[in-house]
Amino acid sequence: MVVDFYYDLGNNTFLPILFLVLALNSLYKVLTAGKSIKRLVAYAIAFVLVSYSPKYVVHDPHSSAVLVTGASTGIGHKVAVELSKLGYTVFATVRKEADFGNFPKSDKIIPIIMDTTKLETIKAAKSKIEESKIPLVGLINNAGIAYDAKLTDLTPEDECKWVMEVNLWGTRKVTNEFLPMLRKTKGRILIASSILGSASIPMADCYPQTKWALNNYGHLLRQQETALGTGVSVSILKIGAIRTSMQEKAAKKLSDITECERELEILEGNRLKQFWKSYCPTRIETLNYFKETASSIDVVVGPHVHALISPKPLTEYSFGIDSVVMMSFRNILPDRIFDKLLFLATDMVKHAPVF
Repeated sequence: MVVDFYYDLGNNTFLPILFLVLALNSLYKVLTAGKSIKRLVAYAIAFVLVSYSPKYVVHDPHSSAVLVTGASTGIGHKVAVELSKLGYTVFATVRKEADFGNFPKSDKIIPIIMDTTKLETIKAAKSKIEESKIPLVGLINNAGIAYDAKLTDLTPEDECKWVMEVNLWGTRKVTNEFLPMLRKTKGRILIASSILGSASIPMADCYPQTKWALNNYGHLLRQQETALGTGVSVSILKIGAIRTSMQEKAAKKLSDITECERELEILEGNRLKQFWKSYCPTRIETLNYFKETASSIDVVVGPHVHALISPKPLTEYSFGIDSVVMMSFRNILPDRIFDKLLFLATDMVKHAPVF
């Protein structure tokens, strides 16, 4: 019920009714009390603006194909399996053949090799999809990597560039290659971003930077396709903490105390060294907190399906408990107050009283 209401709100079926009621109320007041017509005009303008939302082509899943990148595990795998149950032929990309066995036996799921950083593998995957003769109506850019929490001056530039290469440039390469096919079918493009692309947290460093860039790319792409009149819909998925294997890998890496000791040698200044010596080993505690409060992977299905089949898909979807909460605070609080809340949530106040 809540999800349906949320989607109705985003699809402008609820808000126009609300504005209409308010406008009629204002009209009544104007006619009976002679009050200014400005209020009525304001409501009328708001009604028109909110009501405008283009409708997109809705494709029959049973005669359509969707490409899901990064589908060997986690969110990509879950989405690929669920879409196949709806009738879509799902081309699920993995980086090695050993991962082909991760999928249930079904003629609706076709695993294919793709490394989103290597154009030749993207082109090879495109050829296989074209050979199938099944119209491609959806591209779900899910492939991406995380990065462990560090101070910005501790992160090697080559490592940060690699995260950007996968998360941003990989998504661009895949999208550019398949965009002509999606224009022909008036298809949908979904971009898996993160809540950290809109509301970052201290010392997350490279990962949020890539997601901020990815969000901007998604908006730019949507505006471009709208201006060109191609009929291609672009939706950005602002994903919160979800229980996946990615969290397990991150926890294992952050628990490496020797890494903390190595980083201490790089830092300059006693206060900075004192802070990092205190905070670094406890990064795992913060991660465990987010892990414990993470949403079930089941929550990812609804937004993906809605973005694919709704005649009025949203431009953005926020899901996961932390994503919804953080975006709510981010939208209403001044930056520095929001920062304070993040410092409290990540236990930085305890380790760095200067905050």
